[in-house]
Amino acid sequence: MTIATPDPAQTAVLLVACPDQKGIVASLARALSEEGANILDADQHGDLASGTFFQRVRFDLSGVSSGREGLQVAIGEVASRFSMSWALRYGDARKRVAIFVSRYDHCLYDLLLRQRSGELSGEIVQIISNHPDLESVARQFDVPFAVFPITPENKLDQEAAEVALLRERNVDLVVLARYMQVVTGRFVDAFPSRIIN
Repeated sequence: MTIATPDPAQTAVLLVACPDQKGIVASLARALSEEGANILDADQHGDLASGTFFQRVRFDLSGVSSGREGLQVAIGEVASRFSMSWALRYGDARKRVAIFVSRYDHCLYDLLLRQRSGELSGEIVQIISNHPDLESVARQFDVPFAVFPITPENKLDQEAAEVALLRERNVDLVVLARYMQVVTGRFVDAFPSRIIN
């Protein structure tokens, strides 16, 4: 029997984190199965140092009988039993992406061209830099560009302004693409599990 590849718009990804304990994987799998979801792949990791369990589950929604609200209720019930933080992202929701760059253009061009060709499904809604050098690239692709010069004295204030702009633009994902700054913990905390380098 051959199983058809699901329509990406009919898939979802569940991210979970909680104190590591017995029964997490089984409970999540059971809840998803009872709702009619078909698990396509799952990755998990236990961090021994912190005692934290992490899991990413991608599944097909096409058989879910109770709709998205019912699915979220079922996941929420499991989450409450395990003191779990979780996020559910649907395949038909186009992610709003911000790219952070400095002076190097190759990573920025690569991402913009991949997005233009349809290889990356997210919508690049903002480019942020600590230098004005790449503004012409942003203009070429018709993406808003903002400059926040960073010094040791203004770093925290500039990061707060960047976070405000990202929230104003409803950014789902932050991509550091040859951004030659170390972001602070406060910045990372503003976008938990939503920053990639």
